[in-house]
Amino acid sequence: MKIKKKHTTIFSIVFLASLLMMLVGNIDTTFAIYNWVEYEGYVYNDWGNAINGATVKLKDGSTLLDSDTTDSFGYYKIREYVDATKHFTLEAINGANWTTQSYTVLGRAEADPWRYDFDLYYVTTWAEIG
Repeated sequence: MKIKKKHTTIFSIVFLASLLMMLVGNIDTTFAIYNWVEYEGYVYNDWGNAINGATVKLKDGSTLLDSDTTDSFGYYKIREYVDATKHFTLEAINGANWTTQSYTVLGRAEADPWRYDFDLYYVTTWAEIG
């Protein structure tokens, strides 16, 4: 009986030591967390109607990471592999006569997307008569 118990103890120690060596050998020293991120929502005009064909962009500074065009319900969905610890810009625009709306967003896991609804307002210009 003592021999069997001794072999089990030795096996357990060797197994735990091997597991520890595997974990230590795979440590990432950059501390950056990269993950699929997902943003979704709707784009509306200033009358509350869904905008079909609006462009929604995910940007890292001036670099375009991904974009989507809204469907007939105004719905968009962006999914991209990014550094989940960084901040990005999510912006929507619908042609030359509409305002551009943007949000600063933080990368996060795809399993729990953030919802961003955009309201785009039609730009009107007024002439002063005098």
